[in-house]
Amino acid sequence: MAKARAAELDLVEVAPQADPPVARIMDFGKFQYEQKKQAKQQKKQRAGLVKEIRLSMKIGAHDLDYRLEKARAFLADGQKVKFNLMMKGRENANPKAAMQRVKDIAAEHVPEAEPDGEPTRAGRSISMIVAPPKGGFKDAAPDAAADAAPRADAP
Repeated sequence: MAKARAAELDLVEVAPQADPPVARIMDFGKFQYEQKKQAKQQKKQRAGLVKEIRLSMKIGAHDLDYRLEKARAFLADGQKVKFNLMMKGRENANPKAAMQRVKDIAAEHVPEAEPDGEPTRAGRSISMIVAPPKGGFKDAAPDAAADAAPRADAP
């Protein structure tokens, strides 16, 4: 304790179960900072997981908008998104239409994302993985400024 006080550092018990217990003289604030930094790094590594968005051929406009909003949020967090279109009944007879539907959804509604290959068919489902853009997302500041400006047709 005297050595720690003389060095103006903290005495931290590292391994209390050891015989004798192990303690280190260190700056405890710096130790906590490094722990948080390491936890953040581990969280970034988990961000590589693929999030799945399930769709169908006859999905409603509002449901599609909601799911695409979630997909954009996942992409903004740096995660890949897998669009999985489930075909039912007669839809299985025309898988080309389903493949085109998945491509259109990815290209039109999430244009900033980069596709990871072509759509693939597995049984009754067609899936396509898209990744976040390498350069990151562009800020939506110009759109927000346009929304905030008063409109001429407003009362």
